[in-house]
Amino acid sequence: MTTTPEHLVRRRPVWEAMSDLFLDTELTEGCYRWIARRVVESGYSPAEIRAILWDEVYPVAESNLRHPAGAWAGISVEWLEVQIMDTGERQTAAQQPGTASFVRKAWMEVCRYLPIEFK
Repeated sequence: MTTTPEHLVRRRPVWEAMSDLFLDTELTEGCYRWIARRVVESGYSPAEIRAILWDEVYPVAESNLRHPAGAWAGISVEWLEVQIMDTGERQTAAQQPGTASFVRKAWMEVCRYLPIEFK
C-alpha cells in the first residue's frame, strides 16, 4: 500500500466510513447511505474498495465484533491508520468466518446505495 500523504488523505474517509460496519450497534439506513456516499466520493474503483474493506479495515477492526464490550460510538480514524500501517499479525475473513459473514451482510446493505458496479 502506498503511504504518501496524498494517498492517506484520500484513504482516511473510506477507512472511517467502513469502520462503522464493525461497531457494536445496529446500523441504520442513514449509516449505510453515509458509507456509500463516502465510497463514491473517494473515486476508488469497486476492486479497490473491496481491497480496502477486506485487506485493510477488516483485519484491524473485526475483533471489535467479537469483543463482548466492543466499541459502539465509533472507531478513531487515527487508530485505524496506525493499525492498518502496522505489519503485525492479523485475522482474515477466512480465519473469522462469523464476523466475515456479518460484515458481508452489512456490506450488501451498503451496496443498495452504490452504483451497480460495486455490487
